[in-house]
Order: sequence, then structure tokens, then C-alpha cells
Amino acid sequence: MEGAMRHLRSVLEVESIYSAFVQDYGSDFNFPGESHDIWEIGVVFSGCVGITSGAEVYECVKGDMVLHEPGVFHTAWAKGGQGARLLTVSFTARGASRYIPAGKFVLTPSEQRLVALLAELIEEKVDQPYPVYATLRPETEQMIKNYTEALCLSLHLRRDEMASPDKEEKAALFAEIVGWMQAHVDDAISVEDVCLRCGVGRTTLKELFRRFAGAGVIQYYNHLRLRRIIELMSDGESLGVIAARMHFSSQSYLTDFFRRGTGVTPTRYFINE
Repeated sequence: MEGAMRHLRSVLEVESIYSAFVQDYGSDFNFPGESHDIWEIGVVFSGCVGITSGAEVYECVKGDMVLHEPGVFHTAWAKGGQGARLLTVSFTARGASRYIPAGKFVLTPSEQRLVALLAELIEEKVDQPYPVYATLRPETEQMIKNYTEALCLSLHLRRDEMASPDKEEKAALFAEIVGWMQAHVDDAISVEDVCLRCGVGRTTLKELFRRFAGAGVIQYYNHLRLRRIIELMSDGESLGVIAARMHFSSQSYLTDFFRRGTGVTPTRYFINE
């Protein structure tokens, strides 16, 4: 039929897969907190899992999924004295900032079918926890790509249905403290400042971050400051201006801080990007 053709657009395109695996974990698993410049999705197939993504803490059971955006500090741990089975996929994608919603979702039946297809494909075709994808057939790569895109787009269409964070008292306190730290990321605060301004003792503060972040308080705050430096540099600010704004004693100290956190200098970081 003449005139009936429609050119299709791709608003979201997965460009690179860094890891894709399904794995069983014991009742005592507790991951150290981490952050990386890629997207990551985690789906719970069995068990009860605590998952932190930035300031938000979620309790997840079978059929729940959490999406971590690049740069966010995240971790996971067993809850309820039972093990868990999880699907993890980490990737980069064009259009991700607009079409991938970060947070927790309770998957619909159709989304669960997509996850099952993705997991089946990964378990059948990928024989390493962190695979080298050069060994995969192009057809397999495209199927992993397509299922991941379809899953994320389905969640985008119902982004208003995102699940709420855990309301448990300690989880809420952790979120409040992280929110305060984010608001004062330019101020070079100390542990004493956090305790004083948030009304918590050092022991309680340490326990909160060990439980919900898998990291120390200053380690977490340094991560926030590092992401802030990257954000300001992306906006075109000079290192000298950033150093003064964020209360570093000198530009060279900021550069040393950045190198310790990333392994490269600020200039080299953006070249590598």
C-alpha cells in the first residue's frame, strides 16, 4: 500500500553490556557498597533482599526490580535469614537518562515474562559471571539487548507506579542523613558535623552506614563530593573555581582527591570518557 510505510524510531538503545548473570546467594550475603558510571538492574527471583540505591532503601522480594542510575552508590544484603536468587545486568544506553526510571518497581506479569526470557538466555548462553561478549553470537547479543530495552521501556511507561522506599525507622533516618549530606556536599563536613546536625551519635551513624551503604560515613561523603566535582566540570567550571567552591585547600589537593577516587586526574577522566 503506497503511503502506508512508517519509519520506526529507537528512543532507547542499549549500546554496551558490562555484565549479565543469574546467581544464587547465601543467607549471609552482604555486598560492599559500590558506584560505577553505568546503569545496573537487579531482579529478585527468590528470597528477601535489602537494596540501597543512593539515599533510598528498599525491601525486595520475588518479582521486585531495582534500577541504579550511573554514579549512584548502591549495595544489597540478605534479609530474613534466607538466601536469594538474583538477576543482574549492567549496561550503557543511548537515551537512558530520559527513558530509564531509577528506583524500585514491582514487575507486572508481562515484565516478569521478559525477565524470564532474559534470564533463560543468559543462563544458557553466558558461561561466565562477568562474560566476555566477544564469544557470543551476534543473534544472542541482540536478544539480550532487545529484552533489556523492552523491559526498561515498559517501566518508563508506568514510571508513576514506582514503589516507595522502606519506611522502617532506621532506613528513614539513613535517608534523612544522606539527604543532609547531599545538601552540604560543597561544605567539606566532618563526622562530628553530621552527628551534630542530624542528632545521632557516632556509633549509631557508623552502624547505619555499615548496614545501608556497605561503606563508612566519610567514604560515602567522599563519593558524593567526587560526583559533585564531575558534575561541575561537566558544566564547564574550572578546577580552581571548583576547589574554592567546595572548600578544598588548593586546586592540587582537589586533583589528588580526584585521583584517589577515580585512579586518574580530572583531565584524564574526561579524555577516557
